[in-house]
Amino acid sequence: MSDSNRDAQHELARIHRSFGPISPTLYNMPINIVDQVLEKLEPMDRLKIRKVCRNLRTCVDRFGIHFNYIIFHIWKNAFELGMDGFHIRYTDAENGGSTVRKDENQETPIEGASSMKIAFQDLKTVLKHTSELRISNEHNEHEIIKSFIEILKSVKCIHVKTIKLVNFSFNDVITILQYCNTKVLESIALWDTHINRQFENIAHLDQWKCAKKCSLFGDKLENKLIDHLFHFQWFQIQLDDFPTYIAIKIRDDLMRRSTFQGCQIYCDTSKSNPIEIAKVFKPDYDGGNEFEIDYSNDNANFKIQFNSFRNSSSRFDMHKL
Repeated sequence: MSDSNRDAQHELARIHRSFGPISPTLYNMPINIVDQVLEKLEPMDRLKIRKVCRNLRTCVDRFGIHFNYIIFHIWKNAFELGMDGFHIRYTDAENGGSTVRKDENQETPIEGASSMKIAFQDLKTVLKHTSELRISNEHNEHEIIKSFIEILKSVKCIHVKTIKLVNFSFNDVITILQYCNTKVLESIALWDTHINRQFENIAHLDQWKCAKKCSLFGDKLENKLIDHLFHFQWFQIQLDDFPTYIAIKIRDDLMRRSTFQGCQIYCDTSKSNPIEIAKVFKPDYDGGNEFEIDYSNDNANFKIQFNSFRNSSSRFDMHKL
């Protein structure tokens, strides 16, 4: 038992003793006393007691639960929900029910409900209690993704600052992003999402326009689409090649924007000319293929680096000083 849980139970026992032989309901307890008890509990403990009864659910929801991040994995016949390092795994059982395992220590059989149904019910419960949501779709099955989107529809709006989607179709990405609160969402990460297909459709989303950071990984962005990233304060992308004209765009447009903070661009080393890129920012550059340059314009000072990365790729890294 965690120290916080033990302290909370001691506090509850003390409160009950103070009321004499008749145990008060939480509604009869002073709100500040209930809050003192809930404050001692970890988020997972609050989530557990929330399921005990309606009164506890009301009290916990009023007080609040917060997870720094939630990770949800979708596999074939299995799901996993992670909340600040605490993991719950859901698998289908041979009898038609399912099995829920919590951190490898506790396994609970559940009859009459599939692993998908239970996993999505738990996900729905915690969606409103996090600022960062990561969904990894390892088993790309249409019906599962459809059920996930139905969960989002029932929640109506998720108030996350950061969302990361891995291995989703482009159309599903657009659908999911539209359930994010535009005023809250700050960072979008899309990995292995075939982002080049109908890219303009995502660029028209308010969520895309209002976010501050973006990471596109696993797919190489077409060079002509890079302009759609210039409103971000920071972005990370992969290109097939890194032509000089993109470096000029970055210098003459992006780096003059007051909100711009930096970017990382990964490219194929054999299809790029790092020396010509360096000369865009330092015309008298006479060094090699890897460089570090300090660059200044009328608005700000920048550090620019170009280095070998791995698997025949290079990384262009720029940040405002």
